[in-house]
Amino acid sequence: MNRLTAIELVGFKGLTRLYTLEPATLLNGPNGVGKSAALEGIIYALSGKVPSGRSLDCVAAYFPPRGGHVQLHDADGRWIRRGVVRDAEKAKVSELLEVS
Repeated sequence: MNRLTAIELVGFKGLTRLYTLEPATLLNGPNGVGKSAALEGIIYALSGKVPSGRSLDCVAAYFPPRGGHVQLHDADGRWIRRGVVRDAEKAKVSELLEVS
């Protein structure tokens, strides 16, 4: 990926938020507004790893019961989306990874 231009969190750590990034971006705000979630979301989207580990159970704990994803966009129009998909009927959790 080239320079990141956006981070989209959908259910990651309980947040649904779009961060639009400029060449220099400062994350500022009180506790609990999503500063760390944005940074952890970047790490997760690129590596599949969350602070508590890489196993699907550890990752799934960062998303709500319906699942969700983190999507990164770069200056060249490419994107990567990584997340968790849950099938309630089959009681199955899967990891989603899509790249453009």
